[in-house]
Order: sequence, then structure tokens, then C-alpha cells
Amino acid sequence: MPPSIRGATTVCPSPLPSVGPSLFLALLFVSFAPLPTAAQSSASPSVPLDTALAIADSLRRQGQFRAALSRVNSLAQKHPNQVGIHWRRALFTTDLGKQSEDAETALSYHRKALDAAQTALATDTTSAWAHLVTGLAQGRITLYADRSERVRRSRAVKHHADRALALDSTLAAAYHLRGRWHRQVASLNFIERTLVKAFYGGLPDASYEQSVHNFQQAIALESKPYNHLELGKTYRRMNREAAARHQFQKALRTAGSPHDPEYKDEARALLAEMR
Repeated sequence: MPPSIRGATTVCPSPLPSVGPSLFLALLFVSFAPLPTAAQSSASPSVPLDTALAIADSLRRQGQFRAALSRVNSLAQKHPNQVGIHWRRALFTTDLGKQSEDAETALSYHRKALDAAQTALATDTTSAWAHLVTGLAQGRITLYADRSERVRRSRAVKHHADRALALDSTLAAAYHLRGRWHRQVASLNFIERTLVKAFYGGLPDASYEQSVHNFQQAIALESKPYNHLELGKTYRRMNREAAARHQFQKALRTAGSPHDPEYKDEARALLAEMR
């Protein structure tokens, strides 16, 4: 993984306690920055593929998501069997969906991101990042889904986060995604859990303690605003106000994503609520 692109990851809303349309909202805005190196081939006679992908990664870090996506789309036409191209297509497409203020447009981007992620998985089922972006896209689509579909896609989020970590235990973004999943499912009350189990077969076990553990693992690998912000939210769920405040303050002191202003704004707002 090139050191120059380590460390950008998306998603900001507070944890939501019901199985209504916003159940897994928090999963829908977690954006991750590319980490692995690309295959050693050429995007053109003079530009190696890994160099071309590094340029696209740099554009994303600068928030130029459309330009970054355009570059990897062009590369996909020349190198259809390179998994590093396809998972980046999925990731950059989710960035555009996150940026969109129109729900229909955002959903369209998230569906396209899932298509690209599934192409990445079909290209290489052993790619940790292919599994990660698949879980991310599945989670974001739940914002627009009915209850049955939300439960089904939530299972997919957990499955792909677990699989990503089984393939690469150093993938901070996958710990982040799994930490969010644990918090969202742990937020369900007894009645909601009973309904989900009775009508949809239930969900895997989840807990706030596991959410904390996953975010701590993510932070040990990448001390970035989004990881501190989400750990702070979990601590608030656990009524650990001092620990939550500490993490929100850390979110303001770190950097590492093209979406940092959004994360920092949320951290400031949460700190203001706790005064």
C-alpha cells in the first residue's frame, strides 16, 4: 500500500435506534480512501497502471471525485481484469452519491457503486477491498430500502466486512465499517429485535463493546477523524460522556479524508450538545 494514499475513509449521521428508513443511515455515508498497490501493467505505453491509479487516488484526496472516477473508468476499458480499478470505481462512485443532495440521484450512484463492487468481486474474490466496497455500497442502499431489504443488506454489510478482515487484518476501513454495524444493530430495542427475528430471521449478535473494540482497532491503524468521531458516538450510546468528548476532540485534531470538514463539523456539533 503506497504510503501516499493511506488514510482517507465516509458517514456522519448519529446512530439510529429503529428499523425504520434510517436504521442503517450511519453506514451509508462512511467513505474510504484507497490503500492497496495496483497491478504492475500499463495504462498506456508510457504510464504504468500503478502510476495511473496513484493519480486517481490523489484526485480523490483533493475531493475531485468526478475526475478521479473518469480516470478509473478509462482505465477499466483498457484493463478489464484489474480488481484495483473496479473497487476504486465503486469507491469513487459512492463519493459522488454522498455529495448528491437529491435522493434519487444519490441512490442511482450507490447502485452503480454496488455494480462496480460486484464486478471487483467477480474479478478477484480474494481482494479485501473488493469485499469492503461491496459492504459499503450495500449499507448505503439501505437508506432507500424497505424493512425486509434493509435487514438483508445489513447481513451483507457484516459478511463483507468480516470477509475483508479475514483477507487483510490491517484494513482499518473494514474495522470502521464493522464497528458501525455493531453499534447500529446493538441500538435495536427488544421489540425491534423480536420483530426482525420473527419476520426476517434476525441478525447476527452485536454489542456496543464490540463496536468500541472495532473502532479502537481502526484507530490503532489509522488515527483519523472519522474513526474518532464514530468511537465517540458509540461511547455516547454507552453513556460514557467523558470518553465520548475525548474522541470528538481528537476528531478535531486529526486529518485524513476528503470529507474531513463534514466530520469536524459533526464533532463540533456533538461537543456543543454535551456542554
